[in-house]
Amino acid sequence: MDFDAMCDIRDAWASAEVEQVIEGLLGPGRREALNRLFSFRAGSGDMAKALILAYIAFRDLHADGPEEIAERLLTRRLVFSPDRETLVHSLVEPVTQAARSGGINPTAWWDVGERYELLLELWVGEQSLLHSPEEIRQDLIELWDVHDEPALDAMIKNAYTPYAFLPEDLLDVSPTGRLALITQLGPIRQALEQALEKWPLAYHPICADRTDLIEVARRVHVRRLLGELMARIPMEGDLREAVNQDFRSWDQRLEQFVMSMTGFEVNLISEVDEDSLYRYQALTALSDIIQYDFQITEALPTRDDLASQPHAAPQWIVDHVIAEGARNWHRWVGPYPIWLTTAETALHEALLRNLLKNNDRWEFGFSSDAGIVHLSLFVPDDCEDGDLRLTFSYPLARVEHSWELLHLGAAGYIRLTVLRLTDQGEVTTVGAVAARLPHELRLRVQAEATRALRALVGDDMDALKEAFTNYDPAIISMNAFEVCENAKAEDLLDELISTPPTGVTAQQWSRFQNASRLVAKARAELVEARLDGCETAALTVSLANAIEERQRAREVARGRYQQRAPLDDRLAALAALLPDDQTSFVHLTIVNGALYAVALSRQESHPLVEMYILDVPVRQLHKLGIAWASGNLRDRAELDHRENDGLAILRDIAGGIVTSVPIGTKRLILSPVPPLDQLPLHAVALHPDRGDICVLDHFDEVVYAPTLDLIGHLSEGRRSSGPPVLVSFSGSGVPGFEPLRGPELETLALARLYPDARTITEQAATRDSAMQAVISSRIVNVSGHAFSDSDRWSSGLVLAGASLGKSLLTAGHVLAHPNFGNIRLLTLNACRTAGIASRTSSVQTLRGIDGAFLARGVRSVVSTLWEVYDPCALVFSILLHASVAMGESPSKGYQRAVGYLRNSGWKNLYVSTGETPECFVQDFLDTHRPQWRTELETYGTDHVAIWGAFKITGVAW
Repeated sequence: MDFDAMCDIRDAWASAEVEQVIEGLLGPGRREALNRLFSFRAGSGDMAKALILAYIAFRDLHADGPEEIAERLLTRRLVFSPDRETLVHSLVEPVTQAARSGGINPTAWWDVGERYELLLELWVGEQSLLHSPEEIRQDLIELWDVHDEPALDAMIKNAYTPYAFLPEDLLDVSPTGRLALITQLGPIRQALEQALEKWPLAYHPICADRTDLIEVARRVHVRRLLGELMARIPMEGDLREAVNQDFRSWDQRLEQFVMSMTGFEVNLISEVDEDSLYRYQALTALSDIIQYDFQITEALPTRDDLASQPHAAPQWIVDHVIAEGARNWHRWVGPYPIWLTTAETALHEALLRNLLKNNDRWEFGFSSDAGIVHLSLFVPDDCEDGDLRLTFSYPLARVEHSWELLHLGAAGYIRLTVLRLTDQGEVTTVGAVAARLPHELRLRVQAEATRALRALVGDDMDALKEAFTNYDPAIISMNAFEVCENAKAEDLLDELISTPPTGVTAQQWSRFQNASRLVAKARAELVEARLDGCETAALTVSLANAIEERQRAREVARGRYQQRAPLDDRLAALAALLPDDQTSFVHLTIVNGALYAVALSRQESHPLVEMYILDVPVRQLHKLGIAWASGNLRDRAELDHRENDGLAILRDIAGGIVTSVPIGTKRLILSPVPPLDQLPLHAVALHPDRGDICVLDHFDEVVYAPTLDLIGHLSEGRRSSGPPVLVSFSGSGVPGFEPLRGPELETLALARLYPDARTITEQAATRDSAMQAVISSRIVNVSGHAFSDSDRWSSGLVLAGASLGKSLLTAGHVLAHPNFGNIRLLTLNACRTAGIASRTSSVQTLRGIDGAFLARGVRSVVSTLWEVYDPCALVFSILLHASVAMGESPSKGYQRAVGYLRNSGWKNLYVSTGETPECFVQDFLDTHRPQWRTELETYGTDHVAIWGAFKITGVAW
């Protein structure tokens, strides 16, 4: 092939590369409109425009924000624009979105970094026609941020016509002529032709259109063959020297030629092995299903976030942290491999911020065991535990993760995003940066991923694509259920579990549990001081230190990622936690504004059912929850009767739950997420125009629980037979609380039902005395006032004390205790013991004091979602405990008490030959509170606002 032909092929290829970049990043129809934006600072042709566009994508790869990219373009006079904001919206954001959707070049969509470097080298070659090497070097530094000296030295040697330096074909010409003459000898020529019959060997598929590069590779191959042949042929000294001179001259020309070519092209000349070809096929196979679903640039946090005030993380990230319980995880977003990590303490955040600011000194780790690759990023820390490490695991038994690992190695960069999960459960953005993977790590990662993919799908690229596009509904449902279990267990922090996770020692697990208790104690002390107006900096620091220690202990005790068992085995393990064949457990989760229900049962035909219910206006439901919780009883009744979009949505959700569970379900266990955990899913009328039929009417029992795993743990073990404890406090003497009449009468009634009960009333009912008394009790009833605050850790029960802070029994006090596992039934008969004023979107399904007791082992808890009317609370509690005292389960007693209020049971006169719960309530209140019927009649207890506040959580059967 002659010089002109080779130059024409290369020029055509370079022009096509430029055209693909411009069309791909600007999009059809926008090219002419945006031409006015480009200055001539980098050149006037399409090459300069393509490089500017690729530069925008390259800076986005490095996590620069749109404003920062626009500022770079303007200060370097690469573009014209009246202002930065206009440039962001007209050019930077559209180009960024296009690059995230399809890369810089569609033939290698994953390769933003190296394709940008290719355009940069081509631009240098073009500039070499007009400018000196020193001028080009200066432009590389000032315009394109190239500061590495070796890279600069290499780049400025790129030539516009590198084939001017290509050495001749040694079969025809050599510098001294001696070698070319020898090649014409019959035996040598024959040996060369036989060797060349096996050529070409395997070259990169891109070379199919680059016959010029094939010619270069052939000449290099001929040089190698001749070198081997000449070494075996005996020669006289002068002839040997002439041949060697030919080789030296040829090699020098080749070196000059290689330096004048782009690095991308030089790599194409090299022969490729089968694994390299396989990787290219596996990456290009997914070119039409690139995962980038975001319509706004802000979907990916940037380096700019590091300098900004904390702000809410993008919703898709919040969903991962909240709805899925993720802390360290990875995913691919278009061409970008992304690692995400969550800081949960101020010190943890500070360490990660420092890591982001020093991304040029990152230290990576690699390990592989049990078919899982673990990649680590070390976080420098002076703690005695040693440096922290962020670990991202890729289970190679799954096609998606094996391919994602391959993609990581091919891209050569990771974009690390750091988030902060605040103490109130909000997810904020800290920032993001990108860093290049070490070359050795890239090679190792690609090798592991290649072996895994070959074992999983072989050469069948259709099977590879199917793993990303064709999901089995059973797998989807199982994954959804496990994600909910994981996310909600993350909130409970597995503190109930006595057996450490795999890979965690008993000592490590004990350290974590003890640290959790200390955090709870520090919270309780800080809340008490704050409410009493004596908060100190020392208490705040003490809490911060306790949280930091608990987080460190948690990371050590989290355990390593384990290979998942087969789907059927995982399903069987979960189903075994259900109490019987007629129970269904329903996880609710909100992802990207859509509500899903995943129901698990033991039915063989449909053990797992995932169901989309509807798009959820979360803000509207928050407002509905506030209206129910803060309004008076009359307002809530009116709220339910008038037209209300929020209530209509709530009815749709409740109806969706009923239809999502298998037919034959008699016991329903619900696990909602905020803000649904503050609303009466069990009680809202499904069709108000046709009566007050609600979820409760479709099942024999309806209870709440955060996870099925917790149900399993609460079901285990023997419970104490210790006597019941009855705690009551009217609120007398505590500022802000009017004395109640009901608690004293309630305690009197329950004492008759439980003759062996211990009663703790009024000024004796202090926080310490109550906590000590209930440890060994089987049944506990607490009646009185409750306190609710925007800080969820301040919510609690009002007991006797010298001040509000000293009187409160908060979640912190409960969580500081190691175990309340003896309690079979705990009733918190006060206002809003299941509700909180905080609007946190945290995954916590049990955010009040009721959840704290459950997390410490109480088998079942009865609590209230909002303010309850004193006579109503009195009737409910007496009837519930009368049922339990007479042998019914807490759940049956709950259903009986709710039914009594719903159906205005107080209007009836109960007569029975043997005592029933209803008879006991009637006879006791007729004697001790004769006006009770009139009081209930006044408020009309048939309304959901009265009886719907009561909910039961845990193992209540």
